[in-house]
Order: sequence, then structure tokens, then C-alpha cells
Amino acid sequence: MRYQARNKATILLYLKLHGADPRRVWSLEMHISYADIARVKREAKKIRAEFPETSLMNCQSIAAQRLLGVRSFHELTRLREKTRLRDLAPSENGVTTCAICGLHFCMDDLEDVKAHRNRHDAYEEAVTVLGYAPQHYPEREARKKKGHLLAWEGATLDDQVDGALMVIRAWFDRSLDSAIDGGYWKQHPTYDTYVSYVVDDLNFSGSVTSLLVQRFGRIDGVIPKGRSYWYPPK
Repeated sequence: MRYQARNKATILLYLKLHGADPRRVWSLEMHISYADIARVKREAKKIRAEFPETSLMNCQSIAAQRLLGVRSFHELTRLREKTRLRDLAPSENGVTTCAICGLHFCMDDLEDVKAHRNRHDAYEEAVTVLGYAPQHYPEREARKKKGHLLAWEGATLDDQVDGALMVIRAWFDRSLDSAIDGGYWKQHPTYDTYVSYVVDDLNFSGSVTSLLVQRFGRIDGVIPKGRSYWYPPK
């Protein structure tokens, strides 16, 4: 009890010293992002360095109160889970789809739920850092279909080039999405660089390819012919 009281006093003192109101608690409907969790964890490490006698969990609770106004880190993780659940769309066949990360999974399967949690956090982290969200499978396929049609039947060369770029953008999004799942998205090439890797593997007219090479350049051998996924070099 003395240990708990001492840690509570430490938390209250820290909050007061840093201008936070210990009585301030936000609504349970607040949105908690992956970035919020990461920010709280970083702050907790700083607090632990200042108060080494305080447990990591208590430091995380201090950080959660100071930065986001929630009572504890445990409450913060519950709010994070509620945030993830808001974007789920159950279907009649029992498969749930996440509108954010695009994963299809079964809410009744604990392994599926865990897989969604990991996928969702990884996708949200990547999108936050990159400032770009790769499209999911249905949107990518629709873009590819439209792009192929435009690349072959476009009224002008510019239309055909636009169609080819739609196809490449779908390839890029698929490759980046795979990199997010694989944990190497920070190494994934930018879109412009990616185009230079695959431009020689297009089956469109020579005029289209020539214009794309002029605009993006051409780098052979990074992505094998017939493939569209980029992988980090071994």
C-alpha cells in the first residue's frame, strides 16, 4: 500500500509540475490513433529516466494522463481497441472487413482478431509516416481495369500514358501494401522510383513506354521482369 501511495503521489506531482490537470478525463468515445500510443510510450521513457523508481506501467499512465487526459495506460489501450472497432463492417457470411487497413477476418476467431490488430497498427503507422495510403484490393483492381482500357484505347497519347500510370499506381500500391505487412515499408521506393523499375516491363505501345522513360527514367534489374513486387535486397 505504501508503494502504491508513493507512486500515486509521484504521478500527481509530475502532472502538476508539467501543467496537467489530474482530474481531466476525456470521453470514452475519443479517437486514439497508433501515433497517440507511440507518443505516450516515448514520453513514458523520458519520465522513467526522471523517476527511475517508478514502474514502467505507472510512467505510461503518467504520460497518458499528461498527453491525452485519460486515467491510465490501461484505459488508453482500451480506447485504442474501441477506435479500431469503429471502422469494421460485418458481412452476412460472418467475415468482417476493416475500412482502414482492408483486412478481411472473423471476429469470432482470436487469432484473426490479433492478426487484425497487428495489421491495423502497422498500416496506420505507415500511412501516418508516409502521408499516403495505398489502396486495397477492390480499388486497385478497379483502377487496373480502367487503366488497361485507357492505355490501349485512349483517344490521345496523353490518355494512354495516363492509363499506363493508373496500372503502375495499382502495382505500386500492391507492392507497398505487401511491404507494410512484411515490415519493410520504410525501405520501399517512392512512386517515381518504382515507375523507373517497372517501366521496361509494360506491354503497352512503344510511344507510351518512351514517354514514361523520359519522365521517370529507367532502371533495369531491380524488379524482375513479369513481377511487380519490390523486395529489399538480400
